[in-house]
Amino acid sequence: MHQDRIDLRVATDRLCGREPDGDETSDIILSVKARIINGGKQSRIVIPPTEAVQNIKRDASLIKLVAKAYAARKAVEASNASVNEVAKAEGHDKDYFARLVRLGYLAPDISTAILEGRQPATLTRIRLARTSNLPLDWNEQRRLFGFE
Repeated sequence: MHQDRIDLRVATDRLCGREPDGDETSDIILSVKARIINGGKQSRIVIPPTEAVQNIKRDASLIKLVAKAYAARKAVEASNASVNEVAKAEGHDKDYFARLVRLGYLAPDISTAILEGRQPATLTRIRLARTSNLPLDWNEQRRLFGFE
């Protein structure tokens, strides 16, 4: 908690059913503007209303895919084995796992928008999962998925 906001850390390991390994670099942090108001013996957290809050439509399957992608990327980065060997150890088909690893390199603002439910209506779990040639350039990713 901060004076002007609340930060929520989403442990991608837990979302994918794994025990946390202590490495928080792939965790996703959501920040919400908020104030703490002290009133006598109790304090309240006040989140200012916005129009965006009313229009949020979080897609649980899309969020789960992003979490799996970050976990896959983390597994490959932590291993000295090939992507195919890590895929086998993780219990995934090598092609699906390789696609997950690529999705682990989504632009941070795209991942945040998905977690907050602000993604374009055209960005679905199926579309994201079937993206075979994800550009490494974040600006290209934004164009591809309709963020620009």
